Amino acid sequence: MPELSYRGHKPEEEEETQFTPRSPQGGLTRLFHYLTGTPRNRFKFAYMGGLIFLWWFTAFVMERAYPSFKVSQCDWSGWEQWTDKNQAYRVALVADPQLVDDHTYPGRPASMMRLTEFVVDNYLRRNWVYIQKNLVPDTTIFLGDLFDGGRAWKDDKWYPELDRWNRIFSLDPGQDVVWSLPGNHDIGYGDEIVPHALKRFEKHFGPLSREFDRGNHTFVQIDTISMENKNDSRIYEPPQEFVEEFRASQPRDKPTIVLTHVPFFRSEENSDCGRQREKGKKLSYTVGHQYQTQLEPAVTNKLLTAVNPVLVYSGDDHDACHVTHPYVFNGKNQVAHEYTVKSISMAMGINKPGIQLLSLNTNGEAQSYQTTICLMPNPFAPFIAYGVVGISSLIFLALVHYFPASLSGLTQKFRYHPLDEHILPVSSKPTVFNRFSRHVTKAFFKDIGVVLLAMVVIFWYFFTSIYWHT
Repeated sequence: MPELSYRGHKPEEEEETQFTPRSPQGGLTRLFHYLTGTPRNRFKFAYMGGLIFLWWFTAFVMERAYPSFKVSQCDWSGWEQWTDKNQAYRVALVADPQLVDDHTYPGRPASMMRLTEFVVDNYLRRNWVYIQKNLVPDTTIFLGDLFDGGRAWKDDKWYPELDRWNRIFSLDPGQDVVWSLPGNHDIGYGDEIVPHALKRFEKHFGPLSREFDRGNHTFVQIDTISMENKNDSRIYEPPQEFVEEFRASQPRDKPTIVLTHVPFFRSEENSDCGRQREKGKKLSYTVGHQYQTQLEPAVTNKLLTAVNPVLVYSGDDHDACHVTHPYVFNGKNQVAHEYTVKSISMAMGINKPGIQLLSLNTNGEAQSYQTTICLMPNPFAPFIAYGVVGISSLIFLALVHYFPASLSGLTQKFRYHPLDEHILPVSSKPTVFNRFSRHVTKAFFKDIGVVLLAMVVIFWYFFTSIYWHT
């Protein structure tokens, strides 16, 4: 019988580690020794630990560090131009969070819909936490469309959606948030408004039309979509009466700011939205089922001449738009600047979600306000990062198990010779079958399973701990 030969280095004798722990501390010591005691185990402990740490670090960067950094780039001190910034009153305006539901993507399988809700909710929650934590606005104002299918849901579906809303946009004690302006997805539009949805929204979020003072300015919130109803006096009279009462109280001693869900009408020659807009240059006038992209000209003119605003903030369109509205008030020519606020959600058809920041100051400044867009974190950056790390992890594990010679520089640091592992005493050279043997493949998939399990724990922590912030 010919003498058997070994390929590569002859494996060194390795003592088997016996586990007979006498105490928890002794057991942990023996376990650590088992994991790190031999060259093979030291190498595996190092590369598996490195992969798991890489996934934790990537998740930390994409779920915490990057969102926090991105929101912090909007810090008030970076763009406010007041001579005395201590006198500034700071407001964050949020538009169209529009919680996705079964109405958002009709026909999508239920499992995919739940996954979509989970991802979008997590994005909204992260944005909300870091807006409040890093920017610390004195007041936060929502501009409608809190839900996507709110107008269509019966109570048995709507109330769980309300719980979901309160979980995502939780409040600290004393936090000043105004979110009672309805959108067409919340209650319907014009003649198609759903009365029960309107009353339900008002019951849980507050008056639909109201005025309130903040930072020496008067905010005038108007349920403009109900003003466009022409069939039901119970719907159109409350906002119209509110506007007439405000007109009767003029003139006011504080600058006024109008809050409306649907943007004001603008003429074709005055419809350029500016460079911040993603989708073309103009916001076109379109009417459809349960929506209208601009208010009617008569309603727009009535609001301008009754309220006399210096600023108008609107939502609904999901994209940014800045236009001016010339009008006459008490015989004097006036101009109101309207800012349509980007959607804060990643699911509303824009690549760069955002909010609007407003700084108010009446301490002797010529202009009493300053405003800017604050872009939210890129919603697709985490998926790109996780994809790159995932592919890199698979390639690395394939090299470890199937092409160990390519990592010789790394393995030698651990005095580990992978070619000596699991080698049969044969006289022939290595074959493709040896390289892709069942044993090697089993070890490869075992490592993948361990990494996947670690990923589940890591992402579970980051996706749940963001809700631990109040």
